[in-house]
Amino acid sequence: LATEPDPDGDVRDGVSAIHQQGLSSIKDIPVIIQAVRSRPTDKKCIERAFQSLFLLATEPDPDGSLARKEILTNGGMETLVSAIWDHTQNSQVLLTLFHALWAILVFNEEDEAFISKIPEFGVLEGLLFAMQSHATDSGIQDSGCDLITRLSGLLPADTPQFKPAVVLLCTNVKGIDVRDVKAYSSCLDALNSLCQLSDENKREFAKAGNDCHSAIIRGLTSGDHASLETQELACQLFWCVTSDRAAVAVLSSNCELLLLRKIIDALKSVPRAKSSVHLYSAACGTLANLALAPNNHIKMIDLGVVPILCEAICIYDFSVDVTSAACTALANLSASRDIRKLIASQGGTPALFSAMKSNLVNVNVQREAFRALHNLCESSSDGKQAIAADLEIIITSFFRHEGVKYIQQITCSIFCRLSGDEICRKSMMRVPGTYDALVRIMKYNPKKKLVQKAACSVLRNLSKEEEITPTLLSKGFDSLVIVAMDTYSDSEELQECACTFLMNMGSGEGIACIIKSMQTIPTSASLQQASCGALYAITNVDAHKHIAISAGAVDAVIYLMLVHPNDLKVLENAVNVLVNLSSLRKCTRTIANAGGISTVTEIMRSNPTSTGLILGGSRFIQNMSLSRREYADEALGGITPILGCMDEHPDCSKLVEESCKALRCLVLKSETCRDRLITADGIAVIEKTMNENSGSLRWQTLLLDELFQ
Repeated sequence: LATEPDPDGDVRDGVSAIHQQGLSSIKDIPVIIQAVRSRPTDKKCIERAFQSLFLLATEPDPDGSLARKEILTNGGMETLVSAIWDHTQNSQVLLTLFHALWAILVFNEEDEAFISKIPEFGVLEGLLFAMQSHATDSGIQDSGCDLITRLSGLLPADTPQFKPAVVLLCTNVKGIDVRDVKAYSSCLDALNSLCQLSDENKREFAKAGNDCHSAIIRGLTSGDHASLETQELACQLFWCVTSDRAAVAVLSSNCELLLLRKIIDALKSVPRAKSSVHLYSAACGTLANLALAPNNHIKMIDLGVVPILCEAICIYDFSVDVTSAACTALANLSASRDIRKLIASQGGTPALFSAMKSNLVNVNVQREAFRALHNLCESSSDGKQAIAADLEIIITSFFRHEGVKYIQQITCSIFCRLSGDEICRKSMMRVPGTYDALVRIMKYNPKKKLVQKAACSVLRNLSKEEEITPTLLSKGFDSLVIVAMDTYSDSEELQECACTFLMNMGSGEGIACIIKSMQTIPTSASLQQASCGALYAITNVDAHKHIAISAGAVDAVIYLMLVHPNDLKVLENAVNVLVNLSSLRKCTRTIANAGGISTVTEIMRSNPTSTGLILGGSRFIQNMSLSRREYADEALGGITPILGCMDEHPDCSKLVEESCKALRCLVLKSETCRDRLITADGIAVIEKTMNENSGSLRWQTLLLDELFQ
């Protein structure tokens, strides 16, 4: 390894001799590295040495792998880094060193010990300083960026030097011409690799300012000599950065608007070919991220984003990445109620169904399409009906991914939103899988209150269609609803929906749960309207009446009447329940002992103009007074409101008939009631109703006969 200069001044060392003879081999590596160490400032020596190392390290494996290990074992990396610092002003030498470093930085799994020493040797520090010193040298920038990309895949994400690397690249990219495709692409690739590592790096990029961002956005525009590759890389970088909400918040609004315009322009200008699929994927992903900000929604709609996304789904239906990103963008945009109708009118709904059909096995595509359709269910009646028309696709997807909780839950919510519309409800009824899907959803999610609540709402709506009652009962929905009521007795909305469903089903199995809901949430007027209505509908069968009485229906109903003295709907339904129950003679004592008679008559006095309430009260008085004479005396207070309502509505035949029946029962059972009816000018009222009605006067006649006896 003699390195003495010859008389002509030429360098004569081991490296040059080996290089000139073309005899470099793995066994020469220690000699080469030692030669570099002995002449650290000799440019020609450095170049030749690392050219030789580059050639050896890039040999096909196993020779290349053995050469790299030999270089590292003999201190080649630290020698190389030292050479970078010694020759920071010589771009030619630096380029040779960068190439050699790139070749060395290829590791196998067993090389972890060498990888851990990279920070120790200061590789990144030397690399960044050299790149900073030659910011306008495209060759240095190209090779340096390739090295940063490789290092980002080797070193831990929290390596301290990565943040300065982002800052440096953000500065240097402003000086790289877009037409220098290689250097420009390498810089974008390196920035993307760094930003992929951490949110901190993304935010550092976002803080770089408009000049940096504009320099990268230029890469999207074909008119600026950008290649398809640079367009892809620019989109991928912004896709990565915009995935962090804090980074997006740092980006200026001008940058976001410019980025949106350039992405859309790029998508309009590139060929609709397979070669553009990666650009579309990155572009749709970036649009999806930017659509997370509600203030961008109107801008994006105005720029024509929706047709672009729909076209992407149609052209690249074979690409999971494109369809998933496009569906995500539509889902994020449709979060704004104001633009849902626009999305639907611009082809959003059929595009989403197309994505679902072409990517049925991919759960991510299905998840995002479901999310978008869920939002569009609230666009308009036409929008809902368009979704309901293709409900079979939703059902098919559900059964393909029924094990995914999100799919279960959002399917149920879509059912809930559609079932409120009569036309959509008819569409749901025509798809047999609807019922089976709903059964499975309820069974899979017994501990999910929101799911059970939505399911009960669906069933409440579906049960409005009488023709499917047998189907609903055959699927066991009544049992599922009862379980839900029992599990979530504190959920007012669930209880209300469940009560209405059970009312429409006429199922006696749920009586105990209905009464429990009365007792648990007595102050909710809407719930008690539903619960009393359900109990009224169900207790028209004697067997159900017995169940209701045993479950404490009498006390519960009377208590509700006291809690809601001014809610006519609650009162009417409650009185009607007592009408049904009092038709059982053995129940009248229970009602009387609970204060039912006085409660009903008091309510009648407080609401004398309510025909529905007086009608129900009259029927109740009939049942009670016929049961026992003393009950007629107790119902004395009902005479005045009955007469008052008859006087006000003399032509209401049903009211008059039931009122006369009740008054006749009171007169037959109680002299006190007879006297009260006469002194209250009852005869005149009865005669008035006879004059106002052209139909049957049987009950008025029978009542007058009793009075005149």
